[in-house]
Amino acid sequence: MKIRYMLSYPMFMDKGGGVTQAMECLKALGKIGYDISPLDWFSEEIDFEILFLFGFTHFNPQILQYLKEKNVKILVEPIFVRTTKYLYNIIGKYLRYLPFSNTIKVQHQILSLADAVFPNSEMKKKQIHNIYDTP
Repeated sequence: MKIRYMLSYPMFMDKGGGVTQAMECLKALGKIGYDISPLDWFSEEIDFEILFLFGFTHFNPQILQYLKEKNVKILVEPIFVRTTKYLYNIIGKYLRYLPFSNTIKVQHQILSLADAVFPNSEMKKKQIHNIYDTP
């Protein structure tokens, strides 16, 4: 099975926890036999079954919707800085309803298109559920 992946930002920008986590996950998938490589933006064909997104802020929901229509499964590991601020969580919950694009709205669209979401901690799982109303 072919898996293509994308990170929220170029790897040369940050070799922190999120990139380390993504690379370890990809290495483990490769060891068990999956064909893993980065998404080739210049390819003229869809030659993969799964797109694995690491992070969920800097992706285009329209492209993800197109890939879903082509039967590509979308997996998301929402790498982000957790917040414990009550006000942020309350405001964040309603930003997706605004008529203009914003980060929370795009993140909600991406999570809604995902076939599977893999939060990396129980706290992040609760936060994703509370802000984005994901099951």
